[in-house]
Amino acid sequence: MTLYLDLGGRPALRHATTRLLTRLQLDPLFAETTLSHQNDLQEDLIEFLCFIFEGAPVYEGRTANKMLGPYCACDQTFDHLVDHIVTVLIGSTGASPLETTIRARFDRLRPILLKPDSDDSGSPSPLFSAHVPHSECVPA
Repeated sequence: MTLYLDLGGRPALRHATTRLLTRLQLDPLFAETTLSHQNDLQEDLIEFLCFIFEGAPVYEGRTANKMLGPYCACDQTFDHLVDHIVTVLIGSTGASPLETTIRARFDRLRPILLKPDSDDSGSPSPLFSAHVPHSECVPA
């Protein structure tokens, strides 16, 4: 059985992404980013989650960096985003085997999401101009 099926498939992912976007809008750390980035985020995020959780053989949407990078200014904001994702997918955090698997999938994405995307000029993409305050990004 795949993680996709364990989580309840596409209907569960659709419900979870709706809840995730609401949580992000209410979180002061992500609210401004969510409002400026939300228009087509849900559908891309559903497709992306289907892919990384082995419910789809391919993913042809926006890159992970363009989709989720604006929420990941540093390791701390990345971890905070993943906490939200875990909570909407399984209801809580607490080191269950399912949670461990979800976090491992996202940890593999960490280097991609923390790397600013560049346009042809070499300057950071406007999609990565995160509204997340860098004061939240303190050395561990």
